[in-house]
Amino acid sequence: MDRRLQQHVDAWVAADLISADQAARIEEHERRWDGQGSRGGVAEAVGYVGAVLAVSSVLLFIGELWDTVAVAGRLALSGLLTVAVLGAGGALRSSPAASVQRLVSVLWFLGVAGTGWVAWVLADDALGLRDVDRALLVAGCVALAGGTVHLLRHRALSQVAALAGTVGVALALLDRPALDLEPAWWGLTLLAVGGAWAVLGDGGWLRPRSVAETAGASLALAGTQVGAFGEARVALLGLGVVVAAALVWAAMTRDGTHLLAVGALGLFVVVPQLVFELFGDAIGAPATLLVVGLLLVVLAVGLGRVRREVGRDD
Repeated sequence: MDRRLQQHVDAWVAADLISADQAARIEEHERRWDGQGSRGGVAEAVGYVGAVLAVSSVLLFIGELWDTVAVAGRLALSGLLTVAVLGAGGALRSSPAASVQRLVSVLWFLGVAGTGWVAWVLADDALGLRDVDRALLVAGCVALAGGTVHLLRHRALSQVAALAGTVGVALALLDRPALDLEPAWWGLTLLAVGGAWAVLGDGGWLRPRSVAETAGASLALAGTQVGAFGEARVALLGLGVVVAAALVWAAMTRDGTHLLAVGALGLFVVVPQLVFELFGDAIGAPATLLVVGLLLVVLAVGLGRVRREVGRDD
């Protein structure tokens, strides 16, 4: 048992807060928990090594022998590996050790990726679908598998996998009509998906909440950058400033350090670009320095308010 906890238990017994029998039961419980944690750490390390070796062997096999294997064999190999990884995660799911739970998250994340692999083999080798349909099938399978895993375990990796699949589905649907779309459409699509993801996290429908908010906000800001490569550059950069400023404001009104980090980074990336677009090279550099200085002041205020809110909550 941890030495500090042992000192606390001894002090509780001396103060007659708990009995000697209760203290003994606490010590026995902590010894069992420490043993489980130690075994869990060994299992986690062994599992990671096994996963690395398995992935390495698959990549080696694909590089050297994949073209010589029949389509049925490719489907069987990818399917069996995916089922094995998902099954290993399911078998360890009930373990109370935190290290084993981390291993489960990694195994199921690899299983979701394996689902996309199976879908790719099916779409490309077996069905011969065109690029956009193949991308839609793969992204849909990843989104479905990631969402299912996330419903079973609300962990960061499964949520990221579900978000990646969702983004893939949205972009594939946008690309399906085979139209020559402006970058603004792609950027606005990413902005919409990211904004919806962040709102779902803020409302508690996606957990962990901080992961959903951070991933969604980052995707939304990335969308404004993607859209800024087209003719609507100024409008998309302005929208990026609005999104980043809203994130900073949200962080200052509640304990949202993660939102402050994303919003501040967004302001530092987007605002200088917008300044140069509006004022040109002549006064762009001095104006950028001024804006960056003001942003640093805003960041300092935001950090102060966030820390104060966190302290008040504690």
